[in-house]
Amino acid sequence: MRTGFLLNDAHWVVVQQGLPEGLVDTQWVSGDPGEATEFVSVGGLDLVVVEASEKFLTADLVQAADRGGIMLAALITHAGAEQWADQRGVGHRLYQPEDLLALVAGKGGSPLLDASPDGVPGPQHAAEPGSSLPQTSRRGTLTVFWGPHGAPGATTLCVSTASVLARQGLSVCLVDADARGGVISPALGVLDPIPGFLAAIRLAGKGELNAEHITRLVCPYLSPPTEFSILTGTPRGLIPGEVPRDSLDALIGILRELFDAVLFDTGSDISLSGEDRRSTGADITSHIASRADAIVAVCGVSPAGVARFARALPELESQAVGTPVRVWLNGVDTSRRAVGDDAMLREALWRFAGLSEYAALPRDTSLFLEAERKALSPIDVNPQSGFAHALRHELATFTLSRWGEEDTSHTMNAPPAVAEDRARATRRGERELPVKSRSHPQGPPEVAKRGFPALVANLRRRWLKLTALR
Repeated sequence: MRTGFLLNDAHWVVVQQGLPEGLVDTQWVSGDPGEATEFVSVGGLDLVVVEASEKFLTADLVQAADRGGIMLAALITHAGAEQWADQRGVGHRLYQPEDLLALVAGKGGSPLLDASPDGVPGPQHAAEPGSSLPQTSRRGTLTVFWGPHGAPGATTLCVSTASVLARQGLSVCLVDADARGGVISPALGVLDPIPGFLAAIRLAGKGELNAEHITRLVCPYLSPPTEFSILTGTPRGLIPGEVPRDSLDALIGILRELFDAVLFDTGSDISLSGEDRRSTGADITSHIASRADAIVAVCGVSPAGVARFARALPELESQAVGTPVRVWLNGVDTSRRAVGDDAMLREALWRFAGLSEYAALPRDTSLFLEAERKALSPIDVNPQSGFAHALRHELATFTLSRWGEEDTSHTMNAPPAVAEDRARATRRGERELPVKSRSHPQGPPEVAKRGFPALVANLRRRWLKLTALR
């Protein structure tokens, strides 16, 4: 097997003594990652053995090997080396000279592969009794949490939902799939030396991802009685092509088998324009939405939030045809002085987004601030808060396990107050205003053009007046 080596001189002396005679054809040995990456780009190799460290196992080297179809094997030489190999998505591990012999002789190569009786490697199809691997007989639900740019609280609601479901005894996995960079792990104080989402995608791209990989990559969130798993996001923005759709499908399939509920926290990017279609965030969000059992669309309770939501919702629906979309209004003021705001919001959402059914989740600033300080889910900070009661009521009414079986998506039926006004207008012989239809996602052109700016201006005036009184 034509092999290249990237490691320091001291480790090369040890590796050289244990090379399988006649099975390894050494092409080059280097201690310079840049030089090794150039060698890999040229090709002509079957295997590259690289020391699993920040200096040697670089992202450029991994990408060059992937492009050339070259196998990578991580040489484990120190504590933390396995975590670095996981982060780079390298599944083959070398601990002893015998591991290299098994790899090149075709008797193993991955710690997650078992040798069958005839010596041919095969995947572990079932866990042995007493194994820590999760059972894979279930098919969990997949729910996407999305909000347009500037929609506050989509991640908080996703985390809170995970807590509620976990307290009900369900196994839950929370996936941070925001292409602009993950925020769940720092928000919950979870130590994530490995960006689990990206590592899983890379392993899936090589056809190596399985249940045991997932159990190693997820980070636990534990605040008794709440316990769920987190597949953490990246500390940087994703680059185009870094999350292929086939790899994403493979990851989703395994997560469905391992967990009762899989919650994806996605970015705000989702567009049909040619430019945004090439965006990594838009591509990830659109693809996950098309595979989901349900979508939670978060709308910020403000003039800007409603306007952005009304413009972005048709794009989301076009990417997830047939998937139920449930709208959550986040940050609703339930005090007496905000009574008039609710009527305005209902009218705006009906006129410009066609929404008459949604969940209103109350604002609890002190609860959220305390959750941030303690790095906990708001549900675990105060399970008896008004926010917690409202969220539990919403999940009991439109449970994630029943979405897709019942029609819980938003409907085009007018609110009772609007229907009654139309009936009175008809009895008086007055002309009825045109109704928003699917052929005009933003409402009839003449009505939308004339009414939307005035409504936004009115919303802004009312909002500023309300906040000034406080």
